Amino acid sequence: MALLGGPLGVAPHVNIDGAASPGGLVLLNGDSDAVRALAFLDWQPAPPVAAGQPPAMATTQGLLGLALLPAMQPDTTPAANASRALPPPMFGFTAAGWQQILDEYHASGVFSRRFTTLSSFEAAVTTTRFQNPQALIFDDAMLHLGQPLAVPAAGGNAQAVRRRELLINIHYLHLVRCESLWQQHEALPMLQYARVLALVGACRTTAARTDEGSAVQILTDLIRQKFPEYHTDRLLAQALPDLVEQSRLPAELCSRTLSLNTTLRDAMDGLSYMSGGTRRSNVERKRIYLLASSVRS
Repeated sequence: MALLGGPLGVAPHVNIDGAASPGGLVLLNGDSDAVRALAFLDWQPAPPVAAGQPPAMATTQGLLGLALLPAMQPDTTPAANASRALPPPMFGFTAAGWQQILDEYHASGVFSRRFTTLSSFEAAVTTTRFQNPQALIFDDAMLHLGQPLAVPAAGGNAQAVRRRELLINIHYLHLVRCESLWQQHEALPMLQYARVLALVGACRTTAARTDEGSAVQILTDLIRQKFPEYHTDRLLAQALPDLVEQSRLPAELCSRTLSLNTTLRDAMDGLSYMSGGTRRSNVERKRIYLLASSVRS
């Protein structure tokens, strides 16, 4: 890993552009240590939020959460009880929430190195002693929950009927017990939650959830086809964490850069890989070719 210039770079300055994408974009100063350190994330240039501010770089809340969320935990004190209020895996943080999280990573020196893979970053985080662990405990005030998943009553025109069908298709997500994904005694207690979030995508708007091309719709269809034994929403919700774990590609076959497209492709190939036989061989050949192409480019 290449060290950055100096022990720490520039602390991030966070803005949220909730209207720009279904998951909401997170905009950070382009010269921040977080942007340099998280080199495996798909950062895109974004216009400055205001005149005179430095150029900004953007990624989605889902992708940033995949990297930073595993080391965090919900506030489970009786007063806050955030583990019960925690919504299904389709949430975002407020700008202030992201700022607090990124500041703690910055202060603890995690961003003093440049990481080109998610696995190397996770390995570094597991050995990090955070200066203020309380900064990585989130409560309801930090969450931006998005629109509720409300299935409309039957009836209406063909478009309304199709919209209802698509919302019913992913209704199992509202039965996922997200607090049960919190692995309290693990080095990265929210790692399983982050993996579920990465699989289904940060679909926080009704428009995103009723898009037939969205990650949550594509992968839900594949999961329901592959595991017909989980024929009710409740069964699928209970099994989802195990299915996510089973369908993970080996680390050496995963995409080197995390983007919305690569996370979707990794998840789809993971479902094929777990089938074994010819499908596994086909996935291995394809992934090796893709990884070799990325190295040559």
